[in-house]
Amino acid sequence: FQLDPFFFDQGYSVAGTTGFLVWDGAVALGRMLLEEKPLVDVHGKNVVELGCGTGVAGLSAALAGAHVLLTDLPAVVYGAATRNIERNSRRFRPAPCAALGDGRPLVEWQTASPVPVGRGSAAALALDWEDDKELICIDPGMVHILIAADTVWLRELVQPFVDTALHLMHRMVEGTLLLSCKERATPSSTVFAPVADVLSEFRKAGCTIELLRQRHGRMQDNTEEDGWLYIHKIGVA
Repeated sequence: FQLDPFFFDQGYSVAGTTGFLVWDGAVALGRMLLEEKPLVDVHGKNVVELGCGTGVAGLSAALAGAHVLLTDLPAVVYGAATRNIERNSRRFRPAPCAALGDGRPLVEWQTASPVPVGRGSAAALALDWEDDKELICIDPGMVHILIAADTVWLRELVQPFVDTALHLMHRMVEGTLLLSCKERATPSSTVFAPVADVLSEFRKAGCTIELLRQRHGRMQDNTEEDGWLYIHKIGVA
């Protein structure tokens, strides 16, 4: 028996434990961002990832040339995301004297120090969607794109996630969210949130929704079951 070292942290929950695993939605979004001709080009953009977990999607955006702020619960940020940023910064260093791929200096987030990762940069910040005070740590005026992957699989997470995303999107430069979700709910599910329910909350707020990708199956060889995976582009009017 081994006690989870973050078990007694404030704000830690069952949902938080999933942040230490790599999920299909993150793999799918990461691959899309790294395509030679991506449907959404993040190069040179300032990106915030909500519910980053291990950071697969956010670090992929950094490799593609974005300046990324990865956010999640404190236990996940300090136990997974920060470590993976450090590993990828060492592994994917920019060319000597090239600074970043787009030639700009590192983006200075308010409370997080970025490091070079590939053609972009990455930093991490603890953010609890149910704590409004923590949102002041992010300046939406410098953000172009939000990304999120497999973050709202529980019904109880839908409203806090949507509220946080909308708070930022209405104040951002472009007001765009890339949302990657794998369908895990069944028609009778009372715990898992259907993807349609998440999208419905954004539609109620007047957002535009565009389906970028959908596929059935698995993105990796692990215990995840086959299922439909969707990547949507959501924008504020």
